[in-house]
Amino acid sequence: MKKFNRFFYGQIAKALAIALILWATNMSSETKPNPADSDTIVVISPKPGDEVSAPFGFQARIKNPSPKKILDVDCGLRNEDGSTIDYVRDYGDAFDEWGVSRFSTFQGGIMYFCPKSDKGTFEIFEMWGGFGKISIPVKFKKQSKAAKVYFANSKLQETIHANCAVDAFPVERPGLGTKMTPRAAIEELLKGPTKQEAEQGYWSPLTGEHLRHFSIKNGIATVGLDKSFANVFDKAGSCQVGVILAPIDATLKQFCNIKSVNLMAGGTQIPY
Repeated sequence: MKKFNRFFYGQIAKALAIALILWATNMSSETKPNPADSDTIVVISPKPGDEVSAPFGFQARIKNPSPKKILDVDCGLRNEDGSTIDYVRDYGDAFDEWGVSRFSTFQGGIMYFCPKSDKGTFEIFEMWGGFGKISIPVKFKKQSKAAKVYFANSKLQETIHANCAVDAFPVERPGLGTKMTPRAAIEELLKGPTKQEAEQGYWSPLTGEHLRHFSIKNGIATVGLDKSFANVFDKAGSCQVGVILAPIDATLKQFCNIKSVNLMAGGTQIPY
């Protein structure tokens, strides 16, 4: 009888141990977060571990979109140590307005500069706190140190995303060498794309503008253009303003000592 009891209780103990292991494993798999997923949104690209070039496109899907729910989505980049990375600001919107339009996906793009290493995170978050923040580990593609200027591109824009953002794509200027100054970069930008680049889809509303003033102080670059340039903004829509500002931002932020840009027209600051 004693042998039977020892055998019986031994089997119960084994069963309980196995059940406990299975429960712990299941709990671990349930609580382990997917870095690209949340209760409200799932990031389609980039995927964890992807190498992202500059610029790169991102895409996400809204779970169960509702005509009563408005999502205002923003994004950013961080170094491996948690510090932010400079980039030309972009956003993606996914919203249902009065039940008229319903979007289940949104997309956008980022032009980034000066990462500290080849590893970091892409972050996407809902500005009003709807789902918090998703952080996805990514690798940053090594950048060429050749002198570059940035233009809008009608062909590349469509391949990265459909909305009006990141209208800035790099074009190398080998003739200026690797030690191009920020002022020389802006002057090159105002010359516009070459004929060959134009055939490849590059274009700029800044072509022919004159640089009246340029300075850098405390990491802020101030670019002064003609007074008549302000009229361009008066007539431009939000997307067109992005086309004008993003190339200036990108051309200057490739220099790691420049953190922000002020654009002036005839002594009046143009708001970003």
